[in-house]
Amino acid sequence: MQPVKAILFDLDNTLLDRDATFRAFTASFVAHYFPELDEESSRSLIERIVALDEDGYRSKPGMFRQLLEELSFPPDTTAEQLYAFYETHYVGNATALEGAEALLQACRAAGLRIGLVTNGRTAIQLGKLQRLGWESRFDTVLVSEAAECKKPERAIFDRALHELNAEPGEALFVGDHPANDIGGAHGAGIRAVWLRRNQPWQADVPQPLHAANSVEELRQWLTEQGILAEAPDHDRVYAEQADKYERLIAREDYEGRIPEAIAAVVDLAGKDMADLGAGTGRLSVIAAPSVRSLVALDQSAAMLAVLAERLRAAGFGHWRTEVADHRSLPLADASVDVAMAGWTQCYLASMNQPDWRGNLELMQSELMRIVRPGGAILIFETLGTGNETPQPPDVLQPYYEALESDYGYSRTELRTDYRFRTPEEAAELTSFFFGPSLAARVRESGSIIVPECTGLWWKRV
Repeated sequence: MQPVKAILFDLDNTLLDRDATFRAFTASFVAHYFPELDEESSRSLIERIVALDEDGYRSKPGMFRQLLEELSFPPDTTAEQLYAFYETHYVGNATALEGAEALLQACRAAGLRIGLVTNGRTAIQLGKLQRLGWESRFDTVLVSEAAECKKPERAIFDRALHELNAEPGEALFVGDHPANDIGGAHGAGIRAVWLRRNQPWQADVPQPLHAANSVEELRQWLTEQGILAEAPDHDRVYAEQADKYERLIAREDYEGRIPEAIAAVVDLAGKDMADLGAGTGRLSVIAAPSVRSLVALDQSAAMLAVLAERLRAAGFGHWRTEVADHRSLPLADASVDVAMAGWTQCYLASMNQPDWRGNLELMQSELMRIVRPGGAILIFETLGTGNETPQPPDVLQPYYEALESDYGYSRTELRTDYRFRTPEEAAELTSFFFGPSLAARVRESGSIIVPECTGLWWKRV
């Protein structure tokens, strides 16, 4: 299968449990307008309204007009009033399908660009996302009313691909409706997966790439295909595998570009420095020969233990380590001349974090607090491993943009390629930290060189 870089979802009965959502709304509707009904009569009326809804494909104004003709509503009730009740109360009942939240998180963790393409009223569909807390889960959201085109028309699929910067062959569409979702995606050249819900298959629709009976079954299939390759647990790596992590880091930047980039920003000689997210000492070991004092901070005591051993073995005596959180640093105000944070703030400022902007503001405030006037802040982050040119992860793009637009950092791009001893070591260590997808590419290349692009964001205080 051609690699997938973007995944597009339908909303209703694909990620959102529309059956449960509409049924819950209907129960409140019946209770509001017919409070005198007994339990059995209420259930019967709910079933009648659910049937009239036709799985969401019935026009709501038309449905409410029919209900007004069939039922004895309070005097002077109009179809417009019934529809207004629907608009006001329906989205408040939005319920996700079981496993949908975990699937979206897995897609994000896999580095996929995520889109939502749904037919319907803009206020209603966006209201469902807000109710579920999914406003930031997607890189693009297209609702047919606002887009002025709808599924299965090719235009709405083409627009989604454009906004995700993906070609048709690089994308996958997941939906429950044979014609609108599977047929529409096929017409746009996009591979499609059918999620079996309420809609029967239509003989004239091209066969899907796969059919799943549940969201969890869909997730399992995506994982088996390598689209959702299980990402390494970095928290576990940092807590339990610090020595192996150091083996990987020791192979990074074999051409010495990181010291050159630091020297172009600040002269470390005689400076007091804090290394945030110091890990096993990638930046601390570079700085130690020059600085007057060094405090290395990290959340992992195991990583700091490896760093301490490296600094002791090198004979340095002007350093200390401390376990710390970037959002609350155990350092005095204006206590260092230079603060560096290497490949670390991204964990709190990734879009995978619901409050990434709040985290970023706290981290930046702490950096500004501890650095003396005239000092410097340097932040290293990934621009992609395994690529010859910068390809930053989508989940980090807003963070990087905020560093420059909101916090006044300048950016320098550099190559920090790895050079391993053998192709086997290259595959082993890249799989360990970056996952099986990159390791497979490394293994196929047979090279001991793995390209890496790095960004350095820096500013004077």
